Amino acid sequence: MWMIYKKYMKMKGFVFFLALLNCAATVTQACGFPPTLENGYITEGEKNEYSKGDVVIYACHSGYISGRRVKSMCTGDKWETLRGTCRKKPCGSPGDTANGKFHLEGEDFVYTAKVIYTCNEGYQMASLMDYRICLADGWSNDIPHCEVLTCIPEKTDDNIDIISGMFQPGEPIPYANALRFECNSEHLVLRGESEIYCTANGTWSKPFPKCKEITCEPPSITHGLVRQQKETYENNEVITFHCHDKYRPAERSLSTCTKWGWSPEPRCEEITCVKPHNMLYGDIDSYKREFKISEAVTLRCNDGYQTVNKKDREKATCTETGEWSIPLLCKAITCRVYDIPHGWLYFQNREYKINEAVTLRCNNGYQTVTKKDHEKATCTKTGEWSIPLLCKEITCVIPHNMLYGGIDSYKREFKINEAVTLRCNDGYQTVNKKDREKATCTETGEWSVRILCKEEKCQAPIISDGYFHSDDEDYKTGTLLYYACGPEHKPIIGDTWWKVIKCVDGKWSGNAKCIGNALSPPNIENASNTTKQKEVYNNNEIVEYDCHAAYEPENGSSAVCVNGAWELPKCILNKTPCGTPPYVQYAVITNKEKKYYENDTVTYKCKNNTSLEGSKEITCQNGSWTQPPKCLKVVISRRCEPLKIDNGFSVPEKSTYDPNESVELGCYPPYELKGQRKITCENGHWTETPQCQRNDGTCGPLPTVKDGVIIKGNEGSKSVTYGCQIYYVLEGDSTVRCQSGKWSDAPTCIGPCIINKQQLKEKKLRDTQKIYLEHGKSHKFVCIYGYRVKDTKYREEFVTCEHGQLDVPECMYDQGCLGFVFVIFVHTNVIK
Repeated sequence: MWMIYKKYMKMKGFVFFLALLNCAATVTQACGFPPTLENGYITEGEKNEYSKGDVVIYACHSGYISGRRVKSMCTGDKWETLRGTCRKKPCGSPGDTANGKFHLEGEDFVYTAKVIYTCNEGYQMASLMDYRICLADGWSNDIPHCEVLTCIPEKTDDNIDIISGMFQPGEPIPYANALRFECNSEHLVLRGESEIYCTANGTWSKPFPKCKEITCEPPSITHGLVRQQKETYENNEVITFHCHDKYRPAERSLSTCTKWGWSPEPRCEEITCVKPHNMLYGDIDSYKREFKISEAVTLRCNDGYQTVNKKDREKATCTETGEWSIPLLCKAITCRVYDIPHGWLYFQNREYKINEAVTLRCNNGYQTVTKKDHEKATCTKTGEWSIPLLCKEITCVIPHNMLYGGIDSYKREFKINEAVTLRCNDGYQTVNKKDREKATCTETGEWSVRILCKEEKCQAPIISDGYFHSDDEDYKTGTLLYYACGPEHKPIIGDTWWKVIKCVDGKWSGNAKCIGNALSPPNIENASNTTKQKEVYNNNEIVEYDCHAAYEPENGSSAVCVNGAWELPKCILNKTPCGTPPYVQYAVITNKEKKYYENDTVTYKCKNNTSLEGSKEITCQNGSWTQPPKCLKVVISRRCEPLKIDNGFSVPEKSTYDPNESVELGCYPPYELKGQRKITCENGHWTETPQCQRNDGTCGPLPTVKDGVIIKGNEGSKSVTYGCQIYYVLEGDSTVRCQSGKWSDAPTCIGPCIINKQQLKEKKLRDTQKIYLEHGKSHKFVCIYGYRVKDTKYREEFVTCEHGQLDVPECMYDQGCLGFVFVIFVHTNVIK
């Protein structure tokens, strides 16, 4: 028992020890007050003491959100946040304002964020608050509003009109809108800006203009003087001025008072000589471009070129007329002629100038490089002849792309009188309609027979007392040709007035012939001929027919030959048929021949050069035909010339094309067709004129400008600028541009007028240093002493060069000149 008690006491002490340990552990595992949550507070589980496992729940302050509930748990001696934080609540976009913008003060559109609105130029803030703040329940106040600034129009005088703009009397004008002004009388001029606009600060860009009477102040002309000067000049009043020595009017010596001021501006410019911008084949010994009177330069020409005086270098002086003593021009050297084997020239010289021509003739058996016995050759600007002055032996060549046949030789080139045999494949023939034919090389370099095999075709038949619907000269195999006979005639076979034949291997399947006497009687539908057949039947001869089963004769069983036509019986099925379709002049019927009953139709087709009037179809109704059409003659449309398409071709190729004939077009690589591939000839014109354009964005060779030179760009450029030789004037846009594979229109160089000194002498005019006169410029011609310009009382006259033509005045003896005559020459630009 004691032992048991001892054991019990020991066990009880152990249990007590464990209880003490457990109590100690419970005391050490308590947590303090829960941690605070930024922007939040405890809503559940708050108490004075916390032990392991206790949980508190937080909520976020106004303006903050957590997404999920925030929790913290006591884990023994510390708190552990299980999940969640409080973050600022988002407000979304604050919204745009018309004619304005905003910027954010902060990083995002969240609680406490602020956006400030500003207005665009020309607009002002119309709201009291120009901002919005993100609050707990969303954005504060309405979106700020911007309104347009306006300008108040001023009152205008009665003589001024507002001709455009948003002008309404008494109404303000919005920002950026403009007003345009115009005087309501041609005798008034606008003083001030003709157009003003409302600016961003609500004021007008310029003061409102006024309309005043048109007047001009006396012009101040440097190096010049106005005749009969006044204090002011009225509208359209003209002044005359002259320039000092070594100066000349910039435009004319007359100027008119206009509402825009003096026109043209009265201005004198120093007389100078200018180096051409586009000097070709040479240059001068100076870097200057403008020279005063008496200054001189030396003109040097490149190899192969020379001055107008045929020198490689020459001195040129600036004269008082503003022209050089010699043209600053280098010309190409002339073309030379050497011995020509197997040929000769008419009136042969050794040297020829540019554009001079000779006629090259070749001996028998020889020809020029372009295969002619004689040909014109022209000396070009490069010093070379337009064609080589050569004579080559005449030969004939076999085509490389020979189709549907061949020759009995492996050679491709043959001399005169050599022969070959041309053999054509089955279904093809020579141009002389043979399957084989001998061809000989002639003295012209052409074969006696074309080396060509063509598909066998049928020639258009000749039908006496008849016609067919087509005007073609030949027809392919398989073609059906409908023909009809004239009055009192019929086809040789059958009893209708029209027939069809077919082209088979170059021959027609039937005999297209119209006769006046009947031949063999035709077969009758639903009947059989019981009389022995003959080739020709006499007038009134009879042939008997038997109707087939279920058919009965309608008008007897006999056919009678009457005046070359058969009067035939009919076998019918007890219903009323229609007779032969009505004859229509210039028409054929394209239906098979048969008996026609109720609602059967036939179709008419008019021959070429006639037009159909009415319906082309007629119908059998109640035993009669409906109204047939008419074929009316029309004026033949004109044929078309071949379409010339650069870098392209057309199929088929012919010298001319018939009306309504079509061709198909194609382009050589790298060009592509722009337009319809198939076009048709209509009354002498093609329905469309397509073009071949490069598909690589380039335009091919540059346009040629006669007497012009390229001063900027090259053939690979998208744009090229041209200039003209000295004394030539450029007309048109100097720059051509590559657009859609095609160059824009090129300019032209207008040549100068040439003053002929012999002509000056004959017309009693003073000699002049000026030889060339540019297009559009004037030159003063002065009569010699004692003479005046014909039909005038003056000794001088200004004449303008127009497109290379100069109307040089003629002087006549002045019989009214007595004693001493003092003449004051005033430099003017009076134009004849």
